[in-house]
Amino acid sequence: PIPPIVSEASSPIVSSNFPSQRPVETSHHSVDPMGQRSTSSAGGATAASQPSSAAVAEAATRPPRTAGVTNTQEDHLDLNVYHVFGFVVFASAALFILFYFEIYRVVTVLYGIGCSGAMAFVIFRPLYRYLATKAGFIHILWTSPCPKAGCGCNTFSYLEILSTISGYAVGISWLYIGLTQLDPHSNTYYWVVQNIMGASVCIAFLGVIRISSIKIATILLVAVFIYDIFMVFISPYFTKEGDSIMVTVATSGGPPEDPDFCEKYPGEGDCRKGDPLPMVLTIPRVNDYRGGANLLGLGDIVLPGLL
Repeated sequence: PIPPIVSEASSPIVSSNFPSQRPVETSHHSVDPMGQRSTSSAGGATAASQPSSAAVAEAATRPPRTAGVTNTQEDHLDLNVYHVFGFVVFASAALFILFYFEIYRVVTVLYGIGCSGAMAFVIFRPLYRYLATKAGFIHILWTSPCPKAGCGCNTFSYLEILSTISGYAVGISWLYIGLTQLDPHSNTYYWVVQNIMGASVCIAFLGVIRISSIKIATILLVAVFIYDIFMVFISPYFTKEGDSIMVTVATSGGPPEDPDFCEKYPGEGDCRKGDPLPMVLTIPRVNDYRGGANLLGLGDIVLPGLL
């Protein structure tokens, strides 16, 4: 028989009276400043695991638990049938509202605000975290500027504040150009930033929205297929002037009635019509005397991305 084992760090733990059974020893765990787990066993010996260089680098980029900042894992939304039908209903309602009320500037402003948050999350936050890690002050960015503030203000870190300010600064400058210039698409900064904003929205959307089964994917794509055909080709039979709802909304009211007049006086009357809504990726045509741009709607990226 094996005699009882007594740990110097605590009271007697387990005794075994069977030769074939190994004694079980209780360990006391602690966490060192690097977040590694050390074990205190019988005899007072401490065996600390030696982390690899990759583990040290990963631990350096994680926020400390004592920083006063709540760190939660990003949530994901799995689409179901109700989400699919809700999407079709709300998308149809939004198209009808835009078609009859012509509030295209409001859509541009809302899109710019939403894309600013997406850029802060997708671009600036990883960028600042990488630069701070290389510079060696990543733990400062994880801390909160107001650790004792109430109303949840102590949950915001320097990293989140800095990335949010950067994202909205770029978005507001883009909105200013789009709302003040007659032809903002001729401005290189405008369409480059618009493409970055669109890509950020697609990445953020696909990072949160998921499809859990091929059944849901089939229902979604079939519903969107029917919705698109109706809004583009069938809706002209139900409008007074025979306009396609989808084409009219996508071009901010449709092309101008007198293109020759608008070419001479682009700021007069309804000559601002025809500019596509910003929910597209755009590249201006090169060496084309007619001008214009090549467009790709964000929906043509997001829906195949979900599948």
